[in-house]
Amino acid sequence: MAGLHAQQVSDAHAATLDARHVRNGVEQPRNDLLIGEGGDDVLRGGLGADVMLGGTGHDRYEVDAGDVVKDADGRGTLVWNGRVLDGGVLDPSSGHFRSADGAFTYRLDGSRLTVANARGDSVRIEGFRDGDLGIRLAPARAPAVTPPAGSPDPRNPDHPDHALYRQAQRAVHALDASLGRAPDAASERMIASVLRLAKENGFKRIDHVVLSRQTGHVAGGQNVFVVQGAPNDPAALRAHMPTEQAVGTPVDESFRALQAIERHPGRSADRAVAHEYAHEPPVHQAPVLQRG
Repeated sequence: MAGLHAQQVSDAHAATLDARHVRNGVEQPRNDLLIGEGGDDVLRGGLGADVMLGGTGHDRYEVDAGDVVKDADGRGTLVWNGRVLDGGVLDPSSGHFRSADGAFTYRLDGSRLTVANARGDSVRIEGFRDGDLGIRLAPARAPAVTPPAGSPDPRNPDHPDHALYRQAQRAVHALDASLGRAPDAASERMIASVLRLAKENGFKRIDHVVLSRQTGHVAGGQNVFVVQGAPNDPAALRAHMPTEQAVGTPVDESFRALQAIERHPGRSADRAVAHEYAHEPPVHQAPVLQRG
C-alpha cells in the first residue's frame, strides 16, 4: 500500500509489532501496515493512520485515531488510549450503539464497524461480526417501568413483595449475563413469572434463577428453576416451570396471579418443598429466551 511502512511476522509466531516512530524524544505520526499472521500478537501502530491485519490467534490491537483493523478469526482485544473497547447498547434515537460511560459510539454499516470517541476521532474495524475482539453490540434495553404509588405492582417500592421482586430481577439479569444477552422485555416476563412461582411455593427469598441441563428426556434450557439457597445444597428450596411459559406469560397476568396469592397466603405456605433436581442442574448454554 502506497505511503505505508510495513512490518510482518511469520505464521504461528507470537510477536510484538511496535510501529511507533520517535524522533528527538517525540513520537512522530507515520502510516504503517502491520501484519500479524498467526500466533498471539501485539500490534501497536502509534500515531498516524495505520492498517493492522491480524491472523489466527488472540491478538491485541493498540489503536489510535484513523487506524483500521481486520482480524482473521475475531479473537483478540482492541485497546484505544488504554481503554479496552467492549461495545455498547443501541441508542434508538440515533441508531448507533453507545458504551456504558458514553465515551465511545459504535456505528455498524454492514460488516464495517466505526468506533468514535467524544472528540470525533474514529477507528474502523473491517469484517466485523458481533462479539469479534470482545466487542458486543446489545439491543436497546426495555424502559424502566415505575408504577404509581399504592398500586398492586411489586415493582412499586411500597409493595410487600418488592424485595422479592428485586431478588428475582437480579437473578434473571445474572442469568442474562451468563448467556451473553442484555435484559429486555422477555427478561421482564421471566422476572414476573419466577416471582409468582416463588410465591406459589412459599419462598421467602430468591437466590438464583437457573436453566435445566440437557438430559435424555429434557432439552437444555427447557425448564427454569427458582432456588432459595445454594444451588448445590440438597436442602435448598427449588421450584420450576417451562422456560417457554416463563418468557411467554404477560407481566400483568403474573402480577394478577400474585395478587390472588396475597389474598390467600395460607395456600402457598404448605407448598414450600425441597425439590431434588440433580438430573437437571443449571447450565449456561445458548440463550433460549425469546426476544420481544
